[in-house]
Amino acid sequence: MNWETALLTVLGGFLASLSGLLVEWWRESRRLRDRHFEDIKQHCLEPILEDCIEGEATPPHGVAPLNEAHDPPTSGLLGEPEVAGEDPVEEVVPEDLTQPVPT
Repeated sequence: MNWETALLTVLGGFLASLSGLLVEWWRESRRLRDRHFEDIKQHCLEPILEDCIEGEATPPHGVAPLNEAHDPPTSGLLGEPEVAGEDPVEEVVPEDLTQPVPT
């Protein structure tokens, strides 16, 4: 047996063991990923789905529920605080109606 054959045999064994370790690492990472997504599904998504079906779902903090009447905030839209009794839209609309429409 010469040195070339021995070296190629050792190198082949090393590559075979390395590829076996890589395949095993890939299988283990895939198994852990699948288990992680299964845990998310069981512990997070299924309870949310059950709450939505039962109608007992509560919105996250700071989000208004869809079934309640909601008045959007109108103060400060034009950079000025809203004053009770004044409607800036009523003042602007008649002025715009008196102006001729450019053609």
